[in-house]
Amino acid sequence: MDTCDPCDPAVAAWWQEKAADVLANLPGPGGFLVKAASEGRPGPFTYGRTQADGANMLADTVAPVGSHIIWRCFVYNCHQYVPELADMYANLDTCPDEPVLFFHHLPYQYVLHSGKTVLQHIYDTPFEGAEDAARFYEQVVALKPYLDPAVYT
Repeated sequence: MDTCDPCDPAVAAWWQEKAADVLANLPGPGGFLVKAASEGRPGPFTYGRTQADGANMLADTVAPVGSHIIWRCFVYNCHQYVPELADMYANLDTCPDEPVLFFHHLPYQYVLHSGKTVLQHIYDTPFEGAEDAARFYEQVVALKPYLDPAVYT
C-alpha cells in the first residue's frame, strides 16, 4: 500500500483485514494501542487530515467486533492548544513538572516545582515506573479469580 491516508477507503479496508487477522488469532483482546505519527512514520497530518480522522477510521474498523482503539499521538507538529493551556505551558512558573521537559530545554540543576532537580527527576522516573508496574501486577493477580482461565495466562 502506498498511502496511509485515513480517509482513503483502501486504507480502511486494509486495517479491517489486519484487525480481523489479529482478532481471529488472539482470543479476546480489548483493543489496539496505536502510536500515531511518530518515529518519522507518516500520520494523518501527512495527508492533510486530523488525528481524529485517523483514530475514527480505525475505531470504525474494529467496532463491529467489539474492539477498541487507544490513539496515542504526538503534538510536535500541531501545537493547537487553547490559549489558557498554551500560556500555562509556555511559562516555567506555571508549567507542570511532568510536561515541562517536553516544552522547555532546562539545565540539569534546574529545580522543578516538586523540589527535585531535573537530573533527579530523570533518575527517579524509571524507578517510579517500576513501582507502578509492580502495583499493577499485584492488581492483575488479585483479579485472577474473576477472569476466564483461558484469558488469564
